[in-house]
Amino acid sequence: MASFKSKVKVDKDEIESRCFAIMKMFYLDSYSMVPLKDLPTGVRKLVAICETIVGDSKILLFDGISDGLTDFQARNVFKQLKKIAEF
Repeated sequence: MASFKSKVKVDKDEIESRCFAIMKMFYLDSYSMVPLKDLPTGVRKLVAICETIVGDSKILLFDGISDGLTDFQARNVFKQLKKIAEF
């Protein structure tokens, strides 16, 4: 099996700090030690959104972003994505 190494130098502490900040934005910090398989569907969806945001891409595409989320979670996702877009 092929092994790939990134040629981009990445600061592990910076990534960890960014991950926790994004988790906090989406109220996921209390789930940080829970295995993904044990999380409710809506929370797993939020984790997937956070994984996308951590990548620091210029363009994010989402399909059915609020499917499976509570009203509160959906409103928070849209609010946080708007903040990120304005940043």
